[in-house]
Amino acid sequence: MSRPNIVLLVLDAVRSDHVSAYGHDRPTTPNIDKLAEEGTRYRNAFANSNWTGTSHGTIFTGRLPSNSGIHGDHQELPDGEKTLPEAVKEEGYRTFAMSAGAHIRKERGYDRGVDAFKETYRIDPSRKFAARLFTDPPLRRQTAFTATRGPDDKTLYKFETLKRWIAANEEPFFAFINAKTAHHPYNPPRPSKSRFCPDLERPRFQLTEELFGDEFGERQTLPGTDFERLQRLSYQYPIISDELNPTDEEWEIIQSWYDGAIHYLDRRVGEFVDWLRNRGQLEETYVIVTADHGEYFGEHGLEKHYYGLYEPVLRVPLIVRGPESDDGQDIRSMVSLADLYPTIVELASGEAPKPPHSRSLAPFEDAPDHDHVFAELGAVNPSGILRHHPEFDDSGYGIPTQVVRDDRYKLHARTDDSIELYDWKSDPDETKDLSETYPNVVERLRSAINEELGTLSEAALSEDIKDDRLREHLQDLGYI
Repeated sequence: MSRPNIVLLVLDAVRSDHVSAYGHDRPTTPNIDKLAEEGTRYRNAFANSNWTGTSHGTIFTGRLPSNSGIHGDHQELPDGEKTLPEAVKEEGYRTFAMSAGAHIRKERGYDRGVDAFKETYRIDPSRKFAARLFTDPPLRRQTAFTATRGPDDKTLYKFETLKRWIAANEEPFFAFINAKTAHHPYNPPRPSKSRFCPDLERPRFQLTEELFGDEFGERQTLPGTDFERLQRLSYQYPIISDELNPTDEEWEIIQSWYDGAIHYLDRRVGEFVDWLRNRGQLEETYVIVTADHGEYFGEHGLEKHYYGLYEPVLRVPLIVRGPESDDGQDIRSMVSLADLYPTIVELASGEAPKPPHSRSLAPFEDAPDHDHVFAELGAVNPSGILRHHPEFDDSGYGIPTQVVRDDRYKLHARTDDSIELYDWKSDPDETKDLSETYPNVVERLRSAINEELGTLSEAALSEDIKDDRLREHLQDLGYI
């Protein structure tokens, strides 16, 4: 086989324990499960941060946030760093990248080395948008789908655009997609939202909601519930702001919508894989499925993926299905998203670069022997919360945090000198702080942070956004 094609699919905000391939009790991901059965599933894969910008900075550079400088108010890919697309393009690959445009965008350097770079925003009934419909068949399909079925955050458009690009270009190719349907407010298109919530009632067509929707742009009900409370849970931050104390039943409903969104993403992944198979290209392609971070549903008093580096936002799926599919294998060694950079470069070139904290996963028969896996979070701007909850006091939140784990313990170390220590193997919910019980473990792991990581900025991201489309999109996602 000549050099393989490589497709990297990042399913935004999908935590691993809501993927059926990782044991979830709902059948959320039948197509991804099949990829796992034919490829390699990493049981202990971790994000290196809790949100899209910083996490993708690590994916695109192979370096941790404090080493690359991509954290807090610094979100641009450094000029001196060879990005992942640049590295594979040097090996003769055609390159494609498509994102939601909120964080992974041109002015931050994500188009470097990319032959076809596309950003997506909300569907806008403007004259300029209407003109694009005549020249962009995937956009026409997306627009018709959204008007009837509902929003999917342009996931259909991304996959249809990628297929057209592959069909028009020579091999080998590298393609990247960030798909955001599972991002809050967990309002996937019909019938996905009701797949695991069968009593949900909503109009047959999305256009009805657009024209006659409530303050959240919806016209939905769920008998026996206070639906407005559920909407606040999915769109706003009433837990962090201490305005609501949801019941277990309410959280179960929210998670059923989230699971429906994941099932929708799985459907699109399955369609794309089948398309590659029908073209005879699947057996020439590595398909890598992962997520940039997970999601909170009340754990540690948190929600969405604002604040903190606890397990719900760090544990992500990572599945690699290669050209020579086998019976599938599980790898339980610790890996992180930083490992994707040297892995993909090795697949493209035959030789893996060696950034300080990442190792190539190829040939996918075992995992690199990481002594430690790290995650970092710079200062966090509370503006996304304040927009809905102006009385919110962010004291104690948003503190720059560094996390290190070894094969048993996980240390949270913040710049205010507060620490937490957990046995992440026996206490994955991080309920029992062991920092006072095992001071020697604290010091050992703190030394790893001091020796391996840089310092984090105390300045939170605060952008002067002049592009109205971008501002509205970031507001839709809850970031500003």
